[in-house]
Amino acid sequence: MLELLEDPALDYTIWEWAAAVWAGWLTGNNKGTADLSPEEPLRGESESRCGELQQIASVQLQSGCFGLSPPPEPEQKVSVAVGEMTDGANQSLTLYCGSSPPKAADILKDLSVPAIILYSVLTLMAVIANLVYIEEVIYLIKKVPATNRRATIMWVSGAAPVIASTSCVGMWIPLASMITDLTTAVYFAVVIHKFQRMMIEEFGGDEAFLKRFNDTPVKISTGPCCCCCLCLPFAKISRRLMFVLKLGTFQLAFLRPVLMIFTLVLWVNGTFSLDDLSPSGPAIWINSSLGVCTIVALWPIGIVFNKVKGELKDQKIIPKFTLYQISFILTQLQAAIINITALSGGIACAPPFSPTARGGYMNQQLLIMEMFIITLLSRIYYRRKYYCQEIDEMQSTVKTQDAQSLSNGTSLIP
Repeated sequence: MLELLEDPALDYTIWEWAAAVWAGWLTGNNKGTADLSPEEPLRGESESRCGELQQIASVQLQSGCFGLSPPPEPEQKVSVAVGEMTDGANQSLTLYCGSSPPKAADILKDLSVPAIILYSVLTLMAVIANLVYIEEVIYLIKKVPATNRRATIMWVSGAAPVIASTSCVGMWIPLASMITDLTTAVYFAVVIHKFQRMMIEEFGGDEAFLKRFNDTPVKISTGPCCCCCLCLPFAKISRRLMFVLKLGTFQLAFLRPVLMIFTLVLWVNGTFSLDDLSPSGPAIWINSSLGVCTIVALWPIGIVFNKVKGELKDQKIIPKFTLYQISFILTQLQAAIINITALSGGIACAPPFSPTARGGYMNQQLLIMEMFIITLLSRIYYRRKYYCQEIDEMQSTVKTQDAQSLSNGTSLIP
């Protein structure tokens, strides 16, 4: 009997049998047991009481008074298990899909072999892009005199390696994606201003540019502001127009860092969120202001490029301008399109990434590959041969600038 009671497969049947025997003893109806009392009058009095005890025993058995609960039906057990799994999965998806980007440790511990290979290849691309840029900087330092032209070339050609580096950091550390994106935006705003300066410096500076194009007509009905305003008259190159054109790009190089710092402060405070595009949130107003500033800054570059593209064919200004435009589209419009797609539900949640975090994650991986290719192309077009006559003109320009600065009591050389 004790061996049967210790058998876990017979728990429910043994206890049911024991309860039935116990109830049968109380009622005196058990065939395999002796009567509790030989006195017949007591049997009738106890039958009603024993019936109540039998009901109580059955209720206690069903409620688990013996430390057990009656086994559910098989279909009921399956439905309960599926329901619990579904509820747990829904809670996990809700947790991940509505959360911030995951930590780096959460990604590293779940990396599969294909993911490790992908991360390694993309990181290698970013490292090679930086090495190519460093080699290009060394070449410019050796071949080009210390002029504003060399500085602007270094700024512009460094856009792709810097973007690849920040994207690589954001890929490995998703929580830092906000900081890396802001760094990319600030650097490229400076590049937009420096590209305009580079086109002017190819002629030897502001004075040489004005001497070459003074009082010549220039078309101002160019994109992205006035491409549809074909009725606008031609303007003439002057010192005042040059100041306006430089101010148009400088405002972006100044305002974007200010707005990005303000955005970073709001993000740390928990006020700024890319997902919140309501009129009461700061994201839509900051992004709208940046969009207007960017469009205004692109307009002067188009004006200057249309004016000098015929004169700077030997300096390969058209391929350089094309690379600049491609970099702008990839860093600005590509990120905006992916973010809008994620907010509209076009990108599914994939734990531990929410839709927005997954969209940023995809954008960073794409940028590393794209900037790697642009870095290789930039090396071809920016690392060109500088002829002796051109270097002599640069050196004469440096001497002229130094003489002017000394006459004014200042020095351009630190």
